[in-house]
Amino acid sequence: FQEIGWARRVGVHRHAVTRSERAMETEPMSLALGIERVKAYWSHQELGVTADGLGDLGTRLEGALPRVAWLQAHFWHQQGLHEKSRNLLLTLRDSYPDSGQIWYSLAGHFKHEKWLEDRCHAAERIVGLTSGAAWARVDLARCWHAQGYRQRALRIGAEVYGEAPGLDAGRAAVFY
Repeated sequence: FQEIGWARRVGVHRHAVTRSERAMETEPMSLALGIERVKAYWSHQELGVTADGLGDLGTRLEGALPRVAWLQAHFWHQQGLHEKSRNLLLTLRDSYPDSGQIWYSLAGHFKHEKWLEDRCHAAERIVGLTSGAAWARVDLARCWHAQGYRQRALRIGAEVYGEAPGLDAGRAAVFY
């Protein structure tokens, strides 16, 4: 199992596929191995098999494992099916409103689609879910800046770096 993930991460994708296929022969009902096999096919750019595998897992699980639906949404997004991907993420968000991973994915979709207000709303939610993590606040500052709220963005940036609200332009560039 670990070997499959390792092979994907280091770029030995064919090995990950071969290893995952062998592992599935011995444990065909393993959900964890099924997910790893789909990810191995995906990283090897075997997109038809990836789509089939995600569909099979989704049918088999009947929505019981949000991780599979999240992977499906990312796969669809990568394939240019943005609306379908976004709609699945919105459904996941409604079912799991406290999932930072889902909100983060939505923020990425909204950024890609240039839906700035929705992106900033998602960024605010992420700040709350991460207890105000610095990276989340910087992302929120970038979002506000993109909407033209420069002072709001600078104020957040100053808080992140523990400086006075009069953040100079050179340092402000770090955020944008």
